[in-house]
Amino acid sequence: MAQPSGTEDATRPALETSREEAMLRAIMLRQVLLVIALIPLIACGQKIGDACERNPDCSTTEARHCDLSYTVVEKGRKKGECIIEDCVRGDCPEDEDSVCIQVYSTQFLSAACDPEREDTAPICGETGSCGSDGFCMGSDIACDPNDVDARVDVCAPHEVCLREGLCADQVGARNSCRRGCDDNEDCRQGYRCQQTDFNGIYVAPDPADPTLHKTARICVPDVTGIG
Repeated sequence: MAQPSGTEDATRPALETSREEAMLRAIMLRQVLLVIALIPLIACGQKIGDACERNPDCSTTEARHCDLSYTVVEKGRKKGECIIEDCVRGDCPEDEDSVCIQVYSTQFLSAACDPEREDTAPICGETGSCGSDGFCMGSDIACDPNDVDARVDVCAPHEVCLREGLCADQVGARNSCRRGCDDNEDCRQGYRCQQTDFNGIYVAPDPADPTLHKTARICVPDVTGIG
């Protein structure tokens, strides 16, 4: 019986090594292709306003959070929405049509106020009085004869008079990025498109000019009694 030559013995380990390297490259290629295929699935679940059950559904870096303060049942499971907390105007991703919103707790929206006159001096000054003709005595400044001595300072020091005419706790206001919209079709099931400046929901003020007022339309929970 013929014995294998020395050349065959030397070639066999090289062939086996080559096959192992080829198999390893094939496995690595499959893994890379799998990761590439999953990237779109991961990205599409991270947008502001998308459904979520926990924070990792929104971001693996903890940049985004799953807000479960209002949930919608989807496929038998309760889902919240992905948000970015503690934003300021300009922080929210523009390519996702998101808006930085400031929300005041509706629990404390009770006292009525006048946003145009809050924190101002009495219309007729410290010592002036309102005449029966509806003007401050000795001037042409219009006034309310039924509210002669009322100083326009209804809200507490830690409160702000909202444009909807209610005092709100400024300290407890919460900022977050929310999904913007043009109509209800832009919102998930269980949400509707709503103009801000209602029920304590406002566009966050611009730090460079806090007096500049801006409105937007965002997706809000579609529950009875809102708006």
